[in-house]
Amino acid sequence: VLSLSRTMSRRLLIGAGLCATGFGLDRGLDRSLSRNALAVWAAAATTIDYKFFLSGGSEELDAMHRKVAERLLWVCQSNGGLYIKLGQGISALNHVLPEVYTEVLSVLQDKAECIPYAQVEQVIVRNFGANPLELFQEFDPNPLASASIAQVHKARTKDGRIVAVKILKPHVVQQLPWDLAVYKALVYGFEKLFDIPMYWTVDYTAEHLKRELDFEMEAKNAERMSASLSNRDDCFVPAVIWEFTRKQVMTTEWVDGVKFTDVQGVKDLGLDIAKVAQTMVEVFADQIFCQGYVHCDPHPGNLLVCKGPTGRHELCVLDHGLYIEEPSEFRQQYCQLWEAMFLMDIDKLTRLCSAWGIRDAEFFASLQLFRPFKSNQVQKLDGVVTQTEALDFQLAAKERVKEMLTTSELIPRELLFVGRAMNLIRFNNKMVGGSVNRIRVFALAAARGANTRRQWTAELWFRFQLFAAGYTYRLLQLWHATKAFITNSTTNAEDTLELQEKMLIQNQLRLRDEHKLGFKFKADQLG
Repeated sequence: VLSLSRTMSRRLLIGAGLCATGFGLDRGLDRSLSRNALAVWAAAATTIDYKFFLSGGSEELDAMHRKVAERLLWVCQSNGGLYIKLGQGISALNHVLPEVYTEVLSVLQDKAECIPYAQVEQVIVRNFGANPLELFQEFDPNPLASASIAQVHKARTKDGRIVAVKILKPHVVQQLPWDLAVYKALVYGFEKLFDIPMYWTVDYTAEHLKRELDFEMEAKNAERMSASLSNRDDCFVPAVIWEFTRKQVMTTEWVDGVKFTDVQGVKDLGLDIAKVAQTMVEVFADQIFCQGYVHCDPHPGNLLVCKGPTGRHELCVLDHGLYIEEPSEFRQQYCQLWEAMFLMDIDKLTRLCSAWGIRDAEFFASLQLFRPFKSNQVQKLDGVVTQTEALDFQLAAKERVKEMLTTSELIPRELLFVGRAMNLIRFNNKMVGGSVNRIRVFALAAARGANTRRQWTAELWFRFQLFAAGYTYRLLQLWHATKAFITNSTTNAEDTLELQEKMLIQNQLRLRDEHKLGFKFKADQLG
C-alpha cells in the first residue's frame, strides 16, 4: 500500500510538473500553444458537427450555422491577432455563406483587443530608443482604434502636427510562426479529410501575411498608392511621416472622417454615399486591372469618408500592409478573362481558364463575377434540407471543386488575394446600398488594362453589353427603390445578385436527383 501511495504521489508530482512547465512555456510564447490548441479544437468540433450530428430539417441547420458562427467568433476574439483577420474575411463571404455568419462575425470589423500602454511604450522605446513623451509633444495613451495586429494612438509632434501612430502589437510577432504552422496543418488536414485541393494556397498566403508585420514596407505601399492617385481629387492616402516610422511603428498625418459604411454619418457631412461608393469601386478596379499593384484588404474599417475643401467627398484609404504585385502576364490574362466574360466569348474564356488549370470555366466565371454567369440557368429552389440531402450536397460540392481545380500547380496564386479584394469591394458596395454597377466598372477597367484593339463588330458588341448592363442594373435599382417605398424593404441590387449566386451554386453543385443546397432560401430573402 505504501509503495502504491509513493507511486501515485510520484505520478502526481510529474503530472503537476509537466502542467506547470507547459503553462510556463505557453506564457513565455504569448499563449501560442493554448491559442492554437483552441483553434484545432474548434476546427475538429465544427467538422464533427456538420459531418456527423446534422439531421432533420432547415431549422436545425439554421441553429447549427449559428452555433458554429458563435464558436468561430469566440475563438477569434479569444485568440486575437491573425484570427481577427480570418474572422473579418469570413464575415465578408455573405454571397456564399449563410447570413448568420455575417451577422455574428460583423463585430470583428470594428473591435479587437487593445494592448496596455506599458507595452506601447516598450515598442516605441525598442524602435526609437526614446519613450513616447520624449518623441512627441503629446501622446494619447488610450488607443482610438484597434485592429488584428496593431492599434492606433493620436499624438502631436513637437512642431505641432497632429498625427496617427500605428503600433504593432508585440505578441503578434511571436505568435505568427505558431499561427501559420497551425494554419498549414489545419489546411493539410482538411484537404486529406475532405479530399479537396486546398494546400496549394498556404505558402503564398503565409508569405503575404508575414509582410504585414513590416510597417516600413507598409509605408512604402502607402506612398506608392498615393502616387497612383495623383490624377484624382476624390481619393487619397494619409501622408507617411518617416521621421517617426520604423519596422514596428508607422506614423501618418491625422485624418478626421467617418467610416465608409456609416451612411448616416456621410449624409450628415452633406455628401452623397452613392458617389463615394463609385469612387471606391473605380479606385480598386484601376489597381486590379490597370496598375497591377493591389490593396488586398479594403474592408470597411480601412476606408474613411471626408469632406474636402471644395465641399466634395474624399475617400481616405488606410492600412496598406496586405498588397500583391500582379505579374504583367497575369494582369493581362485577368483583363482578357473579364472581357471574355462580358462579351460571352466562351471559347476565349475556356482557353484562359485551361491555361490556369481550371476546367470548369463557367462556374469559375460565376465566382469571379459574384453573380450567375448564365442567369437563365438559375431557378428558384426551396425546401427543407434533410441530413441525407446535406451530405449529398457536400459530395457534389467536393467533386465540382475537385473538377475545377484539376491542376492546382497552374493556378495563379495572385487569384487568392485578387479574389479577396474583389469580394470586399462587392461587400462594401452592398453595405451602402448597392448603388454602383461594379461589374460594368470592372469591365471598363479590364478593357483599359487589356489595351487590345477589337474589330468594329466586337467593339460594337462590347459597347452594347455595357449599355445593357447599365440599363439592367438601373432597372434593378428602380425595382428595389419602388419596393422600399411600398414595403419598407431594406434590400438592394447587390442582395439580388448575392441570392442569385447562392442559387447558381445550388444548381451547379446539386446531384442528378436535384437535392437542395445546405442553406434554406426563404421567399422573403429579397425583402
